[in-house]
Amino acid sequence: MALSAEDRLLILDTFARYNRALDKGDGDAFAAVFTPDGEFRGPGGPCKGREQLRAMAAAYYDHPDVNSVQHWTGSIVLDGDGESATSQASVICISPTPDGQSIRVELMGEYADVLSKVDDRWLFKVREVVSVLPAEIEEFSLPTAQVS
Repeated sequence: MALSAEDRLLILDTFARYNRALDKGDGDAFAAVFTPDGEFRGPGGPCKGREQLRAMAAAYYDHPDVNSVQHWTGSIVLDGDGESATSQASVICISPTPDGQSIRVELMGEYADVLSKVDDRWLFKVREVVSVLPAEIEEFSLPTAQVS
């Protein structure tokens, strides 16, 4: 059976909860969008299991370079059935520079996910983040728009 419209909405809700938890430094909420043995592969990882995931989210938020970060996800493609699913999505992560004069692109990349339905909730079994920025670009900043 293909994913239902309800399953698709529940998966999108999991994506949003992931972004908000990471951006707000809520390690418990971040770990809660993964299965108990869930795995994150990407910057700050790899991490496996909710304890490691919780610690990774807290360390990310407490990092001195993290400043009002926002993760934005789009172009989401979902495949699966009523019990398991895969997804591919684009992600961009932006933040203001500490001086407030520019916007930084922290990450531009792709998510590759495996999700499982657990007690009527969709959770990440594996979330892999792959940057598409060239290795030479460590930070890309845009000047703040001037409003007259």
